[in-house]
Amino acid sequence: MVVVVDANSLTRKHYHTKKQQTVSNTIATIRRATRFLGGHHSLRVVVCFDGLNANVWRQQIWPQYKQDRGERPEDLQQYLRDIYRAVKRIWAVEVYSGYEADDVLAAIVHTAGASRSRRVTLFTDDKDARMLLREGEVQQLIFRGGDFSILTESRLLTETGLRASQQLEYQILLGDATDNLPGIDGCGDKTAKKWLIEYGSLENIIANIGSLTGSKRAKQGLITAVGDGRLSKLRQVLSPRLDCPVQWRWMRSQVASLSSEMMSLAAELFGEPSQPEEDDPLAGLWG
Repeated sequence: MVVVVDANSLTRKHYHTKKQQTVSNTIATIRRATRFLGGHHSLRVVVCFDGLNANVWRQQIWPQYKQDRGERPEDLQQYLRDIYRAVKRIWAVEVYSGYEADDVLAAIVHTAGASRSRRVTLFTDDKDARMLLREGEVQQLIFRGGDFSILTESRLLTETGLRASQQLEYQILLGDATDNLPGIDGCGDKTAKKWLIEYGSLENIIANIGSLTGSKRAKQGLITAVGDGRLSKLRQVLSPRLDCPVQWRWMRSQVASLSSEMMSLAAELFGEPSQPEEDDPLAGLWG
């Protein structure tokens, strides 16, 4: 099994929980995650980061994308650099200029699927990972309230009524306020699910636009979005980029015997402000 970690998602969680704002705690959480998954020797861990200018490609399509987040605080930026320097000495690390960590996760899933030789666990709380789920092949590991849980495609269907293949179009209809992406005006969670469950796809929803029931405002919002090209742009922005040139390796995770030396290294890196290395792909990173 391959455990693919979204370092930016995990780092934000620890950063906003001040008592856990240490590199050693972040590494310990990854270690706990692998133990939760069994901790056996066949586990491989790949840790992914947002690259420099990760938002630029999507902002060219939708200029408002993540624009309301502002500049990343310097202490968070330094925290990310320290985590990067620590984890790359323990596990495989993937970061590419122009790509978000979400893109790297998706590209690894795509590569693993092509090889048909590995099962993948995505360690991230990001809801976008739901569209990558495949029963028996790709699952999501969620860390909330100090506890881990597994989200599979079958569990997703049971809990939401939607398949993984419908998650992208669900997000198009609903939008994503955290990324400053408006969905269809008047279309909330219930309406989006109702339409997708009844018609199966956004294409079929549009084909039956005259027969849609429910919110009149949502129906008019959909008509407007079809006419102004918003749907096409949202699909591009919300879709993971599978062209990310991942060069990762199946590195063995030493989760069962992570040395005290490695843990000391993490604590040491956090305790002493580090300077970006010459080949540090996170140097200058802000968003």
